[in-house]
Amino acid sequence: MFRHIFAISLLISVAYGQADSSEDPVRIGPGVIAPKPIRRPEPTYSREALKAGIQGTVLLELVVDKQGLPTDIHVISPLGYGLDERAQECIKTWRFQPGLKNGSPVKILAIMQVNFRLTGAYFNAEIEKRRTEYNRALSFIKGDSKQKESAVKTFQELVQKKFPAAMYAYGRLLAEGKDVPYDLEKSHDLISRAAQAKYGPAMFALASASLEEKGNSKAFKDGQEMMRDAAHLGSTQAQYFLGFAYEHSNPDLGIRQDEDAARQYYRFCAAVGHILCQYRLGDLLLNGPKARERDIPQAIAWLELSADQGEPQAKMLADRSRANLTAEQVKQVATLKSQLVHRD
Repeated sequence: MFRHIFAISLLISVAYGQADSSEDPVRIGPGVIAPKPIRRPEPTYSREALKAGIQGTVLLELVVDKQGLPTDIHVISPLGYGLDERAQECIKTWRFQPGLKNGSPVKILAIMQVNFRLTGAYFNAEIEKRRTEYNRALSFIKGDSKQKESAVKTFQELVQKKFPAAMYAYGRLLAEGKDVPYDLEKSHDLISRAAQAKYGPAMFALASASLEEKGNSKAFKDGQEMMRDAAHLGSTQAQYFLGFAYEHSNPDLGIRQDEDAARQYYRFCAAVGHILCQYRLGDLLLNGPKARERDIPQAIAWLELSADQGEPQAKMLADRSRANLTAEQVKQVATLKSQLVHRD
């Protein structure tokens, strides 16, 4: 285990808004001066993120009010592992010189980046070697017979070294009886061990199976809890599953329709490039019951990111909506597209 100092930088990267009512946030432009931080404590790493060595950027939207206080803070591109909450808690403690329009304080709608970086972090060469071997085996398993044989051998070696991703992958092969002898008992054991090691896809697989046991209240409850944990720890499958469930409701799971929760889960998987999460999030921001005019550029940015990956419905919706954008909103879409997806 390592505990090293980490560096975190924060900056206002974009500022925009509705404009000219004195009660509404305003955009940066002629006669408008952006708010300036005068007190900015740094956030702290969550235990889960530090243990997993997570680095990246949390993108937040907020309003800096006339007194220089941050309000209405929302995460629009999350990292998970507890870092989103740490970023929000930190921003609440910031204080600003208020933004000015024509010399008078005004509310400013801003987008801020909170960059989490570990410096001097211990580099585990053995873990990196295992990760590389696993990725190579994953590509070989789809190849010819010799490549498949090599991939299976690598998975088996990595299982012996207790590498969670390999335990899950080999467990799946055993359950399918494909390229290896069918062994459902060993498959379940390996996938369970990978889930215990907090490997997201394995957690999702076990959670899905538990949720099918509707007559077993304990298994069902454990499945619900594990599904949320899997989403929190980076499983895009769990994130999309829960986003869809909250968007449309799922009475079998005891989930009522909740647009805010749906957006939250879609944001997790959209931020790492999940094509359907980007589409569903963009559609919700644009057409959901809680759609706001100020969210239009963000909605179209998500839709275009999905369309760029080949989602036809996202492209159709983005093209239709883009026709009504102002020149300023077009610029906002371009800026957001470069910020919303994690590049780390």
